[in-house]
Amino acid sequence: MSNVIVRKIAESEYCIWDKFVKESPQGTIFHSSTWIEAIKFAFGLKSLVYGYFIDNIIHGGYIATIENHRFIKYLTPPPLTPYSGLLIHEMSDATLSNKTSSNFKITKELLNNILINHENIILVNHYTLIDIRPFIWNGWDTNIKYTLITNFKDEKDIDSIIDSSAKYEIRKAKKNGINVNIEMNINKFCELYEKTYSRQKINPPVNLNQLTNLIKYLHDKEVCTMYCALDKNNNYHSCSLILWDNKRSYYFMGASDPNYRNSGASSLILFNAFKDLANDLNEIDLVGANKSSISKFKQDFATEIKPYYVITKYNSKIPKLTKTIKHLFNK
Repeated sequence: MSNVIVRKIAESEYCIWDKFVKESPQGTIFHSSTWIEAIKFAFGLKSLVYGYFIDNIIHGGYIATIENHRFIKYLTPPPLTPYSGLLIHEMSDATLSNKTSSNFKITKELLNNILINHENIILVNHYTLIDIRPFIWNGWDTNIKYTLITNFKDEKDIDSIIDSSAKYEIRKAKKNGINVNIEMNINKFCELYEKTYSRQKINPPVNLNQLTNLIKYLHDKEVCTMYCALDKNNNYHSCSLILWDNKRSYYFMGASDPNYRNSGASSLILFNAFKDLANDLNEIDLVGANKSSISKFKQDFATEIKPYYVITKYNSKIPKLTKTIKHLFNK
């Protein structure tokens, strides 16, 4: 009989975890030990990493952090982490029935582990985890989100992918004398980041010191680069941060000066990034399409939309009551 166990993965085992992340369809930079350590460095948060093992070989897992909110503990994704959720080792040469049975068994064991140890849970699964029936059948709540993906074979495909409105913005930026450079100007990015949220009159999700530390760590680990758009007078119009792993690149974050937000700089940055990335990785995740203004900009560069699922379960009374009140007022 096989020895099956779900247990916490120690830091000394991160090499095993990273190998699994690379092989799992759901595995991304945001599940890797590099990201785990970056979150620890930037926010002082230690991530929980659990693995589902069969005879000492990992077949599934998840990462998350513990967040305290109004005296209630939540198992939740780390800050600025678009995907955490479950990872599954998918059987390659098997029938649909066998694959589904294996995936459901792994999912069930991981969920049992989560429910034993945590009362209030928020998981954000990657868009490659399509079948969420085990969550639904066991009383979890689901909320659908969307991201936009760009797929291409090489640089030659880019022109046919980009929408005419984005091409107009690119031409406008070039006409205005804007150039795009690759430079890791973290101070300038943070300045534009602060201006972006200030214009919208909302607080940024993280402070500038945390953001600086996150970008520094990722840059030191050589998993990100920054594109900056400047005019002839060296005014910074926009900056964007691109991340990557072994499967795809990620348009992780962008920030613009409100005084130049109509210059076309953001479109020119994405166009240049596409050209640079096209010959290395054939998929770019534009990371989120859940606000109309952001979605419109990104969809001009995308080839398909992908749904992904936020899965929640609240067992404490206060989160349950809050959820009920929200449901009543949203009818």
